Amino acid sequence: MKKTLLSIALISCSLPAVAGEFHGSFSGMSSAAYATGNYSEGVLLNPSLGASYNPEKDDFALLFSLGALGSDKDDLIDQADELVDVIDRLEFAGELDEAQAEDLKRRLENIDGDSARVAAGANLVVSIPNELVSLAFVVNSRGFISLIPDVSDADLDLIDRYLAQNLDPAGLDAELESTINGHGAVVTDIGVAFSKAFNLANGDHLLLGMTPKKVEVESIIYSSTVADFDEDDFDADEYTLEDSSMNYDLGMTYISGNMRYGLVVNNLQNQTYNTVEPDEKISIKRQMTGAVGYVNGNFKAEAALDLNAVPAIGLNGDVQLMRVGLEYSAWEWVRLRAGIEQDSKNTLEDTYSFGLGVGALNLAYLAGSDETQGAALSLGLRF
Repeated sequence: MKKTLLSIALISCSLPAVAGEFHGSFSGMSSAAYATGNYSEGVLLNPSLGASYNPEKDDFALLFSLGALGSDKDDLIDQADELVDVIDRLEFAGELDEAQAEDLKRRLENIDGDSARVAAGANLVVSIPNELVSLAFVVNSRGFISLIPDVSDADLDLIDRYLAQNLDPAGLDAELESTINGHGAVVTDIGVAFSKAFNLANGDHLLLGMTPKKVEVESIIYSSTVADFDEDDFDADEYTLEDSSMNYDLGMTYISGNMRYGLVVNNLQNQTYNTVEPDEKISIKRQMTGAVGYVNGNFKAEAALDLNAVPAIGLNGDVQLMRVGLEYSAWEWVRLRAGIEQDSKNTLEDTYSFGLGVGALNLAYLAGSDETQGAALSLGLRF
């Protein structure tokens, strides 16, 4: 599992290359920061938040973050690696005995029906707040992949035949039909967020924002026999294809006293991207998210809800998320966070999060059902 998380994280960080964005700050609130996020990293979720800065203390900001989240409750990755090792050793065995045959069949049967999911991401934000128009340069990369074995009953009969006929097991790997298949993509947004704040006659504030962006999609359709499985091959040329398009994110935030109301439209234009399989496409659909937040001194809380479902990249199904998060700041430099995220379509596992911020360093831990675990961190400089 650790090697797989590392592999996907490296893919994600090779720009251009979650359930969403990963950030040490708002990931601690389960990404419930569509209305209450600050002027720097908040633009990753809502482009209008770039105008939410305090002119007396906020200025140029440079932020970097990365994170990963995985679910492998069946230890599929480890089992698949061990299966490869077992098959490799049989090449030099000379003959197949009954214990080896039973062990090999047991290992194939054990991975049948298993699955693993991994998501990882990295992002870079350069924020330049300004009363005329605030700017934020954004590079946001997310990688997703799911793995599912397809175990053939014919392989079990094949192993029995090798045993009964005393065949040399060196040729077994070439005849095995069982496969491990992976579907996913690395999606990178490269754009500039423009935002503007308007002071209303009633004392409230309206923030509007837009992010024109280039969307680069490196699709992953991986298929390998169980004898040749190698997670380091996920980004090999034969399994990946790059495609790109232009798109837009829109955001609005309404501030009334301690209340915050946010509305975001991500990927305004529905787009379809090619993969190495001509008949398989990756769809990134328009998604709208509404949020209600409360900010009072050192405390903030928010609930954010996706208003429509969109296809889950790398998974069979749609996702529509609800997020709730809290943050409390103590002594002006320590921040404590917690949150929960649920998918109403039950495609993704429910997760909860805890976060800690100390100065410019922010850490988040995520966990959930099906032994889902992950983490995110961020660092920043403000001038």
